[in-house]
Amino acid sequence: MKRCVFLVSAHFPPSNLVSVHRARLLANALSANGWQVHVVTVDPVYYEERIDPDLMQLVDPSIQIHRVPAIPQKYTRLMGWGDIGLRSFFFMYRLLCEHARQKTIDLVHITIPSNYQALLGRLFWENHRIPYIVDYIDPWVPESDQGVGFLSKAWTSFKLAELLEPVAVARVSGIAGITKGYFSGVVHRNPHLRDVPKFAYKMGCSQVDYEKARQLHVPVRRLEKNCLEQQIVYAGALLPKAVEPMRCLLQALAIANSSKLRDHPIRLICLGTGNAKDDPSSYQVLPIAHAAGAEKWVLEYPERHPYLEVLATLAAADGLLIVGSTEPHYSPSKLFETILARRPLLVLLHRQSEATEILNNAGGGTAVTFDSTLDKTQLIKECVRVFSNWPTSTPPFVNWESLSCYDMAYHAGKLTDFYNEVIAYHEKVNS
Repeated sequence: MKRCVFLVSAHFPPSNLVSVHRARLLANALSANGWQVHVVTVDPVYYEERIDPDLMQLVDPSIQIHRVPAIPQKYTRLMGWGDIGLRSFFFMYRLLCEHARQKTIDLVHITIPSNYQALLGRLFWENHRIPYIVDYIDPWVPESDQGVGFLSKAWTSFKLAELLEPVAVARVSGIAGITKGYFSGVVHRNPHLRDVPKFAYKMGCSQVDYEKARQLHVPVRRLEKNCLEQQIVYAGALLPKAVEPMRCLLQALAIANSSKLRDHPIRLICLGTGNAKDDPSSYQVLPIAHAAGAEKWVLEYPERHPYLEVLATLAAADGLLIVGSTEPHYSPSKLFETILARRPLLVLLHRQSEATEILNNAGGGTAVTFDSTLDKTQLIKECVRVFSNWPTSTPPFVNWESLSCYDMAYHAGKLTDFYNEVIAYHEKVNS
């Protein structure tokens, strides 16, 4: 009989948040590898963000999706909280218990954020003794609360994270994450986790997504046919600790366009960079570009765009850009889908980021690296050099064999081994 895994992810297609793609790719890969996959998620009517119905075409139809209700945010907002993991907590727990009574669950795999979902695993274990995994898309407890105002909302979230994470992982049978750095902190703070099975795997990529975008003839709205400009696309959120590297890049863009590229300037087009998911006026990059003297060469569309439209835009652009964080553990998962677009690529990364090694081995783009103590002058100089010699048509060389190990289909077999290890560990410590 097939073993059955329940994947808990409050956001799942048709949600258009970045985190849904880890859950989606994970579910597809496990289903193709012989697991019976159930997804526990929230009914889209309770999502705050604009949904993307086309994403459902990228979900394996054999996956059983259970959509639970949530407390509407108009009520919880009055109490000062709106996290979807909290709003749906009781309903998710009730559904898991129903299936536990039917003895249909071998393992529970919880992706965070929403971080509060991790508490489901602990509560479920206490009542049903079923093993659970907490999978870190981002660290739950930040590295520090430096700069956070006392009793502010951010300070409160930080203190809650410190208080609740040990509770959530107290009985965990497996820890996973995008990189080891994403869960190294929780292991250090909770020494009993040293013997718990662990597995680091990238969010992954799938060429199927690009094929689907081509089949559907998804329109590209944000690019213009202009042979006098090179249109480079940056897609996705601008992290707080990526602001300074972006500032350096924009200063370099202004220098290169004004001196080296007057007849063939580079225009940077930013998609989904806003700090509000669906607000077309929540500009993040344009204010930085204005201060750097690069505003005439920057177009920003801050609102979140449909996933398949973003892929179509990446594939049609003259070049692509990724700007990483000054935190060494940060490894942008969008690196893979960006390389798959087969366009010239510039990536700004921390020297110690795992993505730096991945890009160096796989090719597909040019990496400009920096340290946590950012040498702004040197970074600007390097970006000017890259911009001044920007390739206008040549697709980059990609070592596809090196990149194949980050395809989620490749991870499916290793995940099965990890799951077996988790179940064996659970049986050993609870025998």
